This record gives sequence, C-alpha cells and structure tokens, in this order.
Amino acid sequence: MAVTITNVTNNSSTAIFTASGNVAVTDIIIFNTDSHADSYFDWALNLVPSGDSVTVDNLLYDSSKAGGFAVTISTGSNLHVNTITGFTANKWLLSNGDKFYIDLDDASNSSATWSGSPTTVPVNVFVNYMSL
Repeated sequence: MAVTITNVTNNSSTAIFTASGNVAVTDIIIFNTDSHADSYFDWALNLVPSGDSVTVDNLLYDSSKAGGFAVTISTGSNLHVNTITGFTANKWLLSNGDKFYIDLDDASNSSATWSGSPTTVPVNVFVNYMSL
C-alpha cells in the first residue's frame, strides 16, 4: 500500500491523486490542520475519468448539498471519505490517468490562514492506494 499527501489550495479544484496504471484507492482522508479555533470548510470531491474535466456528472460528494452528506470539517478534525456513506469497504478502482479532485469552500471561514488567491491552506489530503 502507498500513500500520497497533498496540501490543498483555496482556489478551484485541486487534483489530489492521479492514477498511474491500474490502482485501487482504499481511503481518502481530509484533515484540517489550521490552528485557528473557528476554522472550518465545506468540501466537494470529484472522480474524473482520464481526459475529462470536473463536472457535476462526476461529483462523488458535496458537503454543502441539502439532503446528502452535509458536514463541514472543523479545525483539528479529519474525515475518512470511504466511510461517509456508512459502508466501510468502499474501494475505487482507477485506470491510468483517472483523477480525484477536491474543492474547498471557505466562504464563511473566519481563519486568517485562508486568505489570498490561491494560497496554500492548512488542509492535507491523504490518499491510500495500491497497484493492481
């Protein structure tokens, strides 16, 4: 098993993982490392087939959508994406060039760390995967 770690920026979609060959992604962990007590953000995750772009058609999760999984990620907390639906065995099988993208929405975030365009923000995304 291997791990990639991406520090996310607060602009449009950030590619957090690109498959090189056939891989199985076993977990994606989003971690808010901001030291500001009131830091939080909404997030969206897309799984984009090789050669395509981020669209509503490949959206996996969006924390700001009513009626779905809607939880912001507060400072010091993390979220395991593969368990948010209640299933603990979600695996994504990707082909060469398939990508995961994440969007962060910090519109109401009062942390001074989330400023600039783009700027690196205190959010790390860990992707656990294995080659097939």
